[in-house]
Amino acid sequence: MDAPKAAVDPPVPATKRGRGPPRNEGIWQYFTKLKDAGKYHNYWYVECKSCRAAYVEHGAADPSESNIPAPHPIVSRIQDMHRHLSECRFVSDYVPDDTTSPRPAKVFRSYGKGEKKSTKYTTKGGSNGSSTLGISDKEDKELLRRDMEHRWDMERRRMALEEQKNARIDQKLARQEEEAQINRRLLLAKAQEAELQLKVAQAKARHELLQAGMTPEDVDAVLSNPATTPSSTNTSHSDSIL
Repeated sequence: MDAPKAAVDPPVPATKRGRGPPRNEGIWQYFTKLKDAGKYHNYWYVECKSCRAAYVEHGAADPSESNIPAPHPIVSRIQDMHRHLSECRFVSDYVPDDTTSPRPAKVFRSYGKGEKKSTKYTTKGGSNGSSTLGISDKEDKELLRRDMEHRWDMERRRMALEEQKNARIDQKLARQEEEAQINRRLLLAKAQEAELQLKVAQAKARHELLQAGMTPEDVDAVLSNPATTPSSTNTSHSDSIL
């Protein structure tokens, strides 16, 4: 007869280890993710909240008289964001993290004849074991490309605004010139009308004086001298006739 089997305890599930608070959770209170933000590996497209608040409070009303520039979007990594907060003059409550190490500088080495450049592979993630070759160079190139695109885009916008401003100025000057021409035409028309009325009045007065018995020489003298009125001339002429 077989011996009874010993009771086997059911397996106890392994407890999950807590991951702790997320890394860099305190840095996002100082930055705003833009609407068109896109992450490329470890790069973010952000804007400093303190710079924006200072510009809105002091520089947005009259940018020509303010020394606070408009904030520019930042394409950076977490280390660059920490560095920006350390150097920003509008951030007062930021305490630098000693554990955040700055980006190591690149060291370029010249290889002699017969030497070969050793290729180093670094694993990212640890769980999948995928190796990336020269990912830092790719990230730097992508950062440079996006920065140049942003600069070109800002320059194109500035040139477009400048062209619109110049076009508005040209239109205003053209309207002023057109109004000045219209005013000159109106003044010329009024002057011609006044001259015509004067000629008509002189012709009428000449006719009346001739009918009154004055000689053409006396009429010309009267019309050439406005101070002499036709009534006084007629009176003197009648007296001489009598």
